[in-house]
Amino acid sequence: MHLPPAAPLSPPSPLPAQPGVQHTRVVTTQTPRPPIDEPSFGVEDEPDDGYHYPDFAAERQRSRRTTIVWLLVILMLALAVGFGGWWMGSGRFTAVPTTDGLDRGAAVTAIEAAGLSTEIRGQYSDTAALDTVLGTDPTGGSRISRDGTVALLVSLGRPTVPPLPAGGERAGIEQELRNRTFTPVDGGQAFSAKVPIGAVAALDPAPGTELATGSTVKLIVSKGAPPVDVPDVKGMSEAEARASLEAVGIVVQDVTTDFDRNVAAGDAIATSPKAGARVNAGTSVTLSVSNAVRIPSMLGRTVGSARDELSRLGLDVKVRSVTDTDRSFVISQNPGSGDLVKPGSTVTLVSLP
Repeated sequence: MHLPPAAPLSPPSPLPAQPGVQHTRVVTTQTPRPPIDEPSFGVEDEPDDGYHYPDFAAERQRSRRTTIVWLLVILMLALAVGFGGWWMGSGRFTAVPTTDGLDRGAAVTAIEAAGLSTEIRGQYSDTAALDTVLGTDPTGGSRISRDGTVALLVSLGRPTVPPLPAGGERAGIEQELRNRTFTPVDGGQAFSAKVPIGAVAALDPAPGTELATGSTVKLIVSKGAPPVDVPDVKGMSEAEARASLEAVGIVVQDVTTDFDRNVAAGDAIATSPKAGARVNAGTSVTLSVSNAVRIPSMLGRTVGSARDELSRLGLDVKVRSVTDTDRSFVISQNPGSGDLVKPGSTVTLVSLP
């Protein structure tokens, strides 16, 4: 179907002029424009207009993960706090096992089976036999740290009076008596040549005595060495003289050798201080011992044999004879047989032929 051609546009007629107001009219003609293609938006081709729309699905997923992480953290913290409270309250404690009726080995096994360490502690007892289990410290059933130590109390039997240490130091002896359940008390004084004044010289009852627990023991304090008289040891052998002096508490500090024509070699001559002097026990003395030589009989022996014997004794020999020979026989000597002389003295021999 054909439409009649469009009539050309004619300019509009001018409006009649109005007095006082002037209007201007602009008339434009239609300008054809090229057709505009409608954009087709696909899933992958979105218009990039500078603004990015949020991905709400990804945001929700990230939010869920964050929530789960925080819930796990809170759960772990709650577990840690709960475990810590349990541990600080009762979890770190355990009960000490009872050892009634057990022997030493079984008691140790029971304690270690509970995860506890064991130490053996002796305790004196008047009634329980040696090595009998008396109990524990802490007592059975007590609450104790799981890494704690339990002392197993084992009987030491009845206590004995301890030995006296050298020097008799009082404080140490009193402490040892208390360690054995004894009560130390004053027992007076006594002379002692070995213990200094003020130290403990003896115990009553004596060391080694078995007593009931809690018994009293007397401490006897030294008042020094007693006065003694130096004994006369002249003519005794050196060993006998030493024994006689030590019997009264006198100590031989030094030994000298001197000559005494009345005392045989090796026997005591005297002491310094002298015999009869009063000294305190423990005093030291010097003992003098004889070095005299007893002359043996040379009569009837050959000159050579007599010379050898006397030389061995440390004596000089002078021979008077008709002939100068060692085969002649001794018929006399001076000093005589049995006399005591100084070492190095001269013995004169007379011989025939």
